[in-house]
Amino acid sequence: MNVIRCPRRIGVKYMSISFDSEEIPQEPIPLVYRVFEAPIHEVSVCVGPIYGSESKWLEVAEFIEHYKLIGVRYFYFTVFNMNEYSRKIIDEYLRTGEIELTVIQAEYKTIDWQFHLLQINVISFSSLLIFFLTFQECHQRSKHHSKWVINVDIDERLVILDDKIKSVGSLLSGYNNTVAEVGFAIRRIQKTEKLPEKYESDEQVGGKTIKRTM
Repeated sequence: MNVIRCPRRIGVKYMSISFDSEEIPQEPIPLVYRVFEAPIHEVSVCVGPIYGSESKWLEVAEFIEHYKLIGVRYFYFTVFNMNEYSRKIIDEYLRTGEIELTVIQAEYKTIDWQFHLLQINVISFSSLLIFFLTFQECHQRSKHHSKWVINVDIDERLVILDDKIKSVGSLLSGYNNTVAEVGFAIRRIQKTEKLPEKYESDEQVGGKTIKRTM
């Protein structure tokens, strides 16, 4: 379980990994060009790793649509395991080009929250402007691709309380390029019920509507 940083080399199209010179390298993968003159996206979201057996389809939809309402247009997802039903909605957002998906295949089935450790990767400051204190592997992928990156888990929401601020982009526009991170106050709300496994009707969760559940 490693995050590997490879220095750029002119003309390289593929990359493979081995742990020593005697080992047969893994199957090579194509590189994705990320060196843009200016970020393509103003504000994106790095979503904390998704794992566990609970169905996530409703949470994924609510998460993405909430952040779209405050001006986010791109999402970086990392999935360790997800049931087939929940994966359908991830694939639909992938099809529309709104998310970038990294799927981690792991033989370890009992790591749970420690999957976060694979995504955490301390990096030096660059022109990338990011939120919070955690530098993730996602930030390596988003560098030069997004100017601002909100770093949150799938059950966390950034809420704008000032009616005069219409989007998170306008909120961040007041900061210049000397600002590397911005922190916000946290309010914790306990989750007491599981999300529905599948969509059956608008009136399906203990008499609650889907909207009320969200």
